[in-house]
Amino acid sequence: MKHLFIKLLTIPEKNPEHDYYDVSLEWVIKNTENELIGQGNADHRALMDLTGLNENWNKDFEISVILLNTWAIATSLMVPGKNASQIERALPFAVEEFVSSEVEELHIAKGRIKSGDLLTCHLIDSVIIRRVLDLLNESNISPTRLILESELMPHQNHTASVFNQGETSLVKTDHHAIKVHRNNVTKAINSLKNDFEDINLLNSEFTDLEISELEEPIVFAKN
Repeated sequence: MKHLFIKLLTIPEKNPEHDYYDVSLEWVIKNTENELIGQGNADHRALMDLTGLNENWNKDFEISVILLNTWAIATSLMVPGKNASQIERALPFAVEEFVSSEVEELHIAKGRIKSGDLLTCHLIDSVIIRRVLDLLNESNISPTRLILESELMPHQNHTASVFNQGETSLVKTDHHAIKVHRNNVTKAINSLKNDFEDINLLNSEFTDLEISELEEPIVFAKN
């Protein structure tokens, strides 16, 4: 099946004077062989023009909507409970230590619940999710999935995967994902030091200064 990727670069904001959202995004289309057949940048009106070219997007395509890691906290945590029902009830209290806002204002996307295992969670402001879903609804798009950009990163177990994007860096370990300014990438890696054995640099090298700021021992994994 063909695949449409939509990456939102800004939080959708309803334009008070026009019937569209102010938003910036990127889109990519791949065929069934995973080959690139189209890509571009767009706003809401251009997105509607794109989706208007095919009335069967939701049947003919998988649609992945990608959200920035700067909008969310991606983590894994141990939640008390003897069964899935107890763990789900305890989850809002367990995530309080990770956020400064009220838990009631969060959308909590969770992975598979199993007693005794770490539970993977993505914590994001409910207002952001609501605006994203409203944008998609008004664009006649029913996404197959909503994911964070870190979920598209190639990652080896027991490593810290680092993808540098200009002035920002995306850092992913087995249990966490965080996007930081490039100046703070070594601080982010050091804060996660108990969560990896090697560092895997996906698209660039560290400077000598950055290497000197890393806590020892550090082993760079081979791509």
